Amino acid sequence: RDFFNQWIRTKEAYLDTITTLATYMQHYHPYTRGHLKRVAEMSERLARELRLPVESIRHINTAGFLHDIGKIGVSEEILDKTEKLSDDEWGQIKEHPVKGAEIISHLEFLEGIIDWVKYHHKWHNGAGYPTNGSDGSEIPIEAAIISVADAFDAMTDDRELSLQWKCDSCGYVPPDGGRPNVCPECGAEKRRIYREPKSLDQAIDELRRGAGTQFHPSVVKAFLSMIARDGVKADAA
Repeated sequence: RDFFNQWIRTKEAYLDTITTLATYMQHYHPYTRGHLKRVAEMSERLARELRLPVESIRHINTAGFLHDIGKIGVSEEILDKTEKLSDDEWGQIKEHPVKGAEIISHLEFLEGIIDWVKYHHKWHNGAGYPTNGSDGSEIPIEAAIISVADAFDAMTDDRELSLQWKCDSCGYVPPDGGRPNVCPECGAEKRRIYREPKSLDQAIDELRRGAGTQFHPSVVKAFLSMIARDGVKADAA
């Protein structure tokens, strides 16, 4: 019993540490606020939709929340840039999945999700990154799920997906029902300025077009079925 209790305490301490890093990234780089949580929740819903094993469902929320943890190793100047990124800057951004995998590889109880984080930007046809020359066959289905959830959230904006605008950073809700791009209370941005969000239908069309090339076709099919039945959010009919 003592050994088990010690194992639980150690696991909680490690998880608190890694969660603190992800939370730090959200507060340090405003555009990520809310993104990690939404990707984590969407990934878990997709895992359930696909009837993945219990262990995968149990851990994919954590993997979704930590999928961008490698960005803490990327210059804040690049992450917060509002203009189009240069090729060199994109090159540095593309290193974040490998950096993220390296970070969580030091936590033994998270070893099962290392490849989920490492390959969440690897395409179904072998393109994408990391560019290791593989054909994509080594991509875990969990990484393919996070890829779809991440792409969908990156393409859309919560203005049309929620009934009420709420700042992801401080919780401020505009009394007039407005949907500002910058929170008037804390100054947090809701999205990157250089990227205009796509509508829900446009984002769905992009996922359809990418099925079989960028995205795993079975994951896209499950996503479309889930959205048609339950809406974007689990509590939205």
